[in-house]
Amino acid sequence: MTGDGDALGIVILAAVRDFMPKRNLGNSGVELRPDMKLMEDLGYDSLAVAETVFFFEDLFKVRIQNTELMSVRTIGELQKFVVQKLAENASKPTA
Repeated sequence: MTGDGDALGIVILAAVRDFMPKRNLGNSGVELRPDMKLMEDLGYDSLAVAETVFFFEDLFKVRIQNTELMSVRTIGELQKFVVQKLAENASKPTA
């Protein structure tokens, strides 16, 4: 990612850290990597995932279906998913 892509990556990482379940605050100094698993490594549960999705929907004005998230397991997959949703949204004709 470069330019706007880098900024988008930073926003996504900040959201991942912000919505990380509170029990993992001791890990807040840990550098987040694309290969880290949201549930297994960062302690996300379904509620934390839902809160993160709602945040992205509001921030980026996109609609995300629960079924679309079934394949998102890692930070890297989440980043790719958000980029894809933004690209899909940008290609839709405006009314």
